[in-house]
Amino acid sequence: MSGRYLVLLMLIFIPFFGSSQNYQAVHGSSYAGSLGVTNNPASIVHVPYSWDLTLFSVQAKHSSNAVVINNLSLLSSSTNTRVDAVQGSNKYFLMANQDLRILNGRIRLNEESAIAFGAGIRSGQSFNTGMVNWRDTINSVRQFMADNFANSPLSAYVRGQAWAEIYGTYARRLMENDNGILNAGITLNINRGIGAAYVSSSELYLQPGQVHGQAGYLLNDGKLDYGYSSNLDEWDQPGTSQELRKAFLKKHGPPFH
Repeated sequence: MSGRYLVLLMLIFIPFFGSSQNYQAVHGSSYAGSLGVTNNPASIVHVPYSWDLTLFSVQAKHSSNAVVINNLSLLSSSTNTRVDAVQGSNKYFLMANQDLRILNGRIRLNEESAIAFGAGIRSGQSFNTGMVNWRDTINSVRQFMADNFANSPLSAYVRGQAWAEIYGTYARRLMENDNGILNAGITLNINRGIGAAYVSSSELYLQPGQVHGQAGYLLNDGKLDYGYSSNLDEWDQPGTSQELRKAFLKKHGPPFH
């Protein structure tokens, strides 16, 4: 038996004591405190602390079939770990969301009830394609079209949005007996949109032809739709990026900035 697995067995079967900071899962845990409100308002009742305050937190989640992590091990050194692009014909997707929390608090009123409050900025993005052939050696649009001529018509869309929110939550115990506990919670949430945009393309047919005197491909037909919230037009103004960002947040940003 290697030394690595011997250490694992010792950690599992030999009791020991130690000290550490208190790290807990945010989703689905009663230890999440004020940060668990967005997933379950009733979770703030049975928390082992009388109060908690989180000044700042960030959580992000991404899911995609466009990349793969190779040579990653939780039981050994991962010095050879690498992230590679998935190649070949596939319908690729990306789903992502970000959750930034500012000044989130929870206060236990008594053994049966609690309140929570806080503010945050949340955003999400999604990207999907039809059947696409992808290689990491593609270095031009002409080459991309040549590889995907058999996948015509092509299609894809991307969407993104961001918003700010302020919330207040009240939760209490409704029933408790030998069979279980029933808690209920209610949240008042005030949202304010920051920005949103989308681009959608479909029925993009490729046709062989001449491009700048060379053999290439032409878009024979297709549909392209796009849209964005009107407040994003304010970025198209004279000024530096910093000046435009400050002006944008002052007018459209969260009320607690």
